[in-house]
Amino acid sequence: MAESVVAAALTAPGCIEQAFREVRPPREGEVELRVVCVGVCGSDISSYHGASHGVQYPIVLGHEFSAQIERLGSGVNKLQVGQWVMVAPLLTCGDCKYCSANSEHLCEHRVIFGKHVDGALRERLIMPARTALPLPDTITPQAGTIAEPLAVSIHAVRRVEGMVAGERVVI
Repeated sequence: MAESVVAAALTAPGCIEQAFREVRPPREGEVELRVVCVGVCGSDISSYHGASHGVQYPIVLGHEFSAQIERLGSGVNKLQVGQWVMVAPLLTCGDCKYCSANSEHLCEHRVIFGKHVDGALRERLIMPARTALPLPDTITPQAGTIAEPLAVSIHAVRRVEGMVAGERVVI
C-alpha cells in the first residue's frame, strides 16, 4: 500500500512548491530510503533557472544525497535496515551493450535521477538496491552527500593522468 510523503517540487523555472509523492513498498531488488541530506548541484541550479534541457515539470530535484535504509525488498541481502548509504544517482538498464561492458554511464536507457524522474528532495523514496552504497562508519551522512561529485572529480583527474607538467588543460 502506497503512502504520501512531503517533497519539494520544481513546478516551473524559479518556482519550488510543497508537493506530495507516493511511496509504495519496495519490490524485489529495491530499498526504501529515508532521505537525510541532499546536496544542491550545479545541474539543480540550472534546472531551477530553466536552463537545463529535458526537464519535465513538475520535478523533484536532488541527486546528490545520503539516506538511511527503512525497508528492504525481497532478494536484497547485502544491505540492512538502519544502514546509512550514499546513492549512485544514474539509473541504468543493466542489459545494454554499455552496461554489459561496465560503462553504465553510457547506458542506452539511462535515466537521470532528479532530472528525468523525481529526485531526493523528499522524505522517503524507493531506489534499486544496487544504487545504495554503504557509508563507512568514518563518513558522516553529510559527507556522504558529496560522494557523487567527489567521484566525478576523481574521474576527471584520472582522465588527465599522463599529461606532461606545463601542458594546458581546461576545467
